[in-house]
Amino acid sequence: MANVDRTSPRVQDDLFRRAIRRLLAGEAPNGDDPASFGQWGETYVELSQAHRDGGTDAVIRALTALTNMNHGLAALLCEDPVASSTNDPPWSPRSDLPPELPRTPSLEAAMVPEALRGWLTDFADRACIPLEFVTIPALVALGSLVGRSLAIRPNGFDEFTVVPNLWGARSSVVRGP
Repeated sequence: MANVDRTSPRVQDDLFRRAIRRLLAGEAPNGDDPASFGQWGETYVELSQAHRDGGTDAVIRALTALTNMNHGLAALLCEDPVASSTNDPPWSPRSDLPPELPRTPSLEAAMVPEALRGWLTDFADRACIPLEFVTIPALVALGSLVGRSLAIRPNGFDEFTVVPNLWGARSSVVRGP
């Protein structure tokens, strides 16, 4: 930093920020000249004294008290020196979130097999849950009971047989690789 103008407020702020980080990391003050911190010189002297008297915990307590009294100090310590030193344009204003997705239609009682409709609608009503929460597991359970005992011959006149499978989970979870 030999060619840096130490009288620039931005440089003084950055030097002060680095010195505070060293104090908070537990390093002893290394002879920094308080005048090199500009308006923050007196604050650095107070924090250095707190470090000598009580270590890092004392620095934290003193820094907390000082930032509560001086909001400029709090803003300085919260400022990101890398982001503030770039010439990037400011961010554009926030945009609204996209609208909510349309609700998924619920299972209508008329879609449930008639033999199971009374039992499943009664169960869903008593449990205060959507009908599909009980219908899907019930149909999968019935499908596992039927198993391979029923089959379909789509071609009608040959031996090609299809055994229906009813999956109640994502098939990639149940099947192997």
